[in-house]
Amino acid sequence: MNSIFDIVKEGFFNPLTRTNKKFNEIMILKLFSITNELKENNDRSLIEDYLTTFLDEHPYIEFESNVDDEDIKSNNERVKYTLNYLRDSGWIFEEPMGNNIMAIQFEDYAHKFINIMIEIKEGREVKYDQYLKIMETHINNHKLGNFSDFEIINTQSDHLINMLRSLNSNIQRYYNKAIQNKNKDELSKIVKIFFCSFFFFFSFGEGLIKK
Repeated sequence: MNSIFDIVKEGFFNPLTRTNKKFNEIMILKLFSITNELKENNDRSLIEDYLTTFLDEHPYIEFESNVDDEDIKSNNERVKYTLNYLRDSGWIFEEPMGNNIMAIQFEDYAHKFINIMIEIKEGREVKYDQYLKIMETHINNHKLGNFSDFEIINTQSDHLINMLRSLNSNIQRYYNKAIQNKNKDELSKIVKIFFCSFFFFFSFGEGLIKK
């Protein structure tokens, strides 16, 4: 089985774990937004202008210069440095478009990772029913010998299981916070609330299943 490090470039996680990690996070997400908007017109010089203007308009975004980076003073220099850093770390690559124009593209695995970053940052509401609906559709419309239906159902069930594991982690974290530094009477109240909620949810879910 391949390791994730067999797929991503060496140093891929450096921009988010070393110096200027918060700055790099902001720049990655902004660059991602810009390239999506520009689509095929994403040449580097134009992107540098957009990012430089973005930093000019947001002076509170801090950039920490290292000893070796003392010449990085202007926002344009910070943008050039960051784009080169992301390129060398395997987040983006440059594609020649002719007339000395270089287009910037994100690596395919970077696209996936950034979407996860956005999902975590925005705290998007998890919708479990979307996977159940897809599974139900393929079960109801399944035709004998169509093995692709089984593959889709299996994939959707894997997604659902992973989401439920994430939900379990959130419940566990909430539970740990809820019982922390609580006395016996407070814990007793928490237990009563939990069981009342559990029986309500169970009864409501059972009613939906019968329908």
